Amino acid sequence: MKRDGKFYGTQIMIIAICVMMVTAVMPAMADDWTEFQKDEVNVGRTGDSAPITNASGSAESWVHQTVSGNFYGIDSVPIVVGDYVYVLTSNSSNAYLYKYQKDGGDSNWANNRGTVGSGNFQNSCPAYGDGKIFVINTGYGSTPQLYAINADSGSTSQASTGWSTNPVSVGTSDYQVSCPITYHEAGSNKRIFFGSVRMSNEDPVNLSDDGTYYCFDASNGNKLWSRNTSSGGGYYWAGAAVIGDYLVYGDDKSHLVSVEWNNVTGSVPWTADEINVSAEYGIDAKEIRSSITWNNTGDPSDDYGHIYFTSKGGYCYALGFDKGTGRFNTADKWHQTIGYSTSTPAVYKGKVYVGHNAGFSNGKLYCLNENNGLEVWNAPVGPVQSSPAISTYYDDGDGEIYIYVTTNSATGGLYCIDKDGNEVWHNNSIGTQSSHRYCLAGAAISDDWVFYGNDGGYLHGLKKSFAPSNLDINTSVALNGDVNISWDGTATSYDIYIADTYPNFGKTPAVTVSTKYWIDTDASEHPKERYYKVAYNISGVGQRPGDETVGYYNATAKFGPEPAYTVISVPHVIETTDINDVLKYNHAPGQRLEGGLAFNADYVTVQNQTTGYWETSRLSSSGTWSSAVDLPSDIGFRVYIKPGHTVPTNVVFRMLMRDSLGDLMVN
Repeated sequence: MKRDGKFYGTQIMIIAICVMMVTAVMPAMADDWTEFQKDEVNVGRTGDSAPITNASGSAESWVHQTVSGNFYGIDSVPIVVGDYVYVLTSNSSNAYLYKYQKDGGDSNWANNRGTVGSGNFQNSCPAYGDGKIFVINTGYGSTPQLYAINADSGSTSQASTGWSTNPVSVGTSDYQVSCPITYHEAGSNKRIFFGSVRMSNEDPVNLSDDGTYYCFDASNGNKLWSRNTSSGGGYYWAGAAVIGDYLVYGDDKSHLVSVEWNNVTGSVPWTADEINVSAEYGIDAKEIRSSITWNNTGDPSDDYGHIYFTSKGGYCYALGFDKGTGRFNTADKWHQTIGYSTSTPAVYKGKVYVGHNAGFSNGKLYCLNENNGLEVWNAPVGPVQSSPAISTYYDDGDGEIYIYVTTNSATGGLYCIDKDGNEVWHNNSIGTQSSHRYCLAGAAISDDWVFYGNDGGYLHGLKKSFAPSNLDINTSVALNGDVNISWDGTATSYDIYIADTYPNFGKTPAVTVSTKYWIDTDASEHPKERYYKVAYNISGVGQRPGDETVGYYNATAKFGPEPAYTVISVPHVIETTDINDVLKYNHAPGQRLEGGLAFNADYVTVQNQTTGYWETSRLSSSGTWSSAVDLPSDIGFRVYIKPGHTVPTNVVFRMLMRDSLGDLMVN
């Protein structure tokens, strides 16, 4: 399992007297989350990392209340572009697009926002492309308005956006736009797609009787085509997927449509295929109120794959699709009962992840087999109307992923679930009253952050917690001095654990500090060995207890009295049995082990587990070792420093180590 900084679970590092463990973390390019479920096929996953410990108490996490005084708040997913996060929010008077830095800092926009029409519920997710943020004011009781906003400056001028009319009116006031915007760019073609809905007088909350799907040129705001529903069902949360040359979406009459988005006659796109899901599957599917997810099957160059979606009738579906022809393959399909759902599935390595909600109290996150739809597990986290967001950062072949979903309840918030369906942690969303805490929309992941909002208008930015790094000990002390420990980190407080016999750390820390250093004034009472562990002190619901550490570095040191020698003893878990692969001749500038003749050289001894004898390998003046020494697992080896030689205060031990789960960690 890959470990950023070589740590996992409760984030800890064990450090040693006279030994500094140095971890180099290579920077990675962040992956943007530019529209609903990340991209134009609603993949819902990213290779970026996100918090795998509760980041609620992290010094870097933040919450901003964007609006107040009502329950309209945030009903769409934030999007992330570069160093900024954008979110659509509203109160009873106005709708706003907010822009913050990822770390919660102010942006260059006045009051961090721009107004995008009148208020009331706003449940169309914005999208980014061509340097602009595209936003639709849903238009409850008024004509929906489509905006193009310069992502950098926040301007809507023609000079900044290329749109001569901005905003653009969409349809009439008896329609609303509740679909996410899908942005797609292919060469010079820059397109945005979305659908509208007219709610039925029979049941204006749950039923519709008309709708239109639209395509606009993202470069200039011109409408390129529109297609009226052929089934009589409108488009509510029914986002499209752009699959090659085809746009695929569902409707409120359980129809699926595939149109060739760039093949237009008389302002209407050519229809490649349309099916009635209820008829094809032999069930009452009811309204399709999820977006369509596309997943290529087998060779990425192959045109064949499957689409995935849900419906209010209580099912999750898979259906074969040929992106070369735009046709559905109704002979290649499955459906699985999961209960009422408006969640858009996310697919990864043979598994389908999808949410279910039973009202505002109960619900689950499901994991289904991609091949046949059979349930693998379910996690009863609460009502999940949102769509799962997946971080694959930790998967280096073992399938280790983390799934993030929000819950739409009076105690709503964000849940992190592991690949086996276990809750890793959850964050209760912020609000001054229970009506604020409902989380209808899902989360966005980028560059160690996860972002989500709630009905109270609170935008949450949660940052991945990192273990203490650059740990160092003042090695000028020996038997009778204090031990000075220092480190870098981002937590608000740290727990320091001590053991005189490795690895018997007590469950209760010796001390908790809010600084990034600590002095052990009791070290002189323990002249042989002293083991230290520095860990995040993470408070909040869902934290992993500190005694459930599953990965660590360990090192400690022991100073004489040994006749004529200083002794450094390093417990270890070693992959190799060759001392040359373990203790490299590579030390900090000015500090080195000194070689020489057999009895005038620093050397290494390892206790043979069978015979009990200490086997020796001596360092020559050329920097090589006289012989290989077996290194049994969990047995300490000693480095003997010849009298008169400089004690190496910052020796860097290059060790191949395994954590307690048996996974390779390389320092």
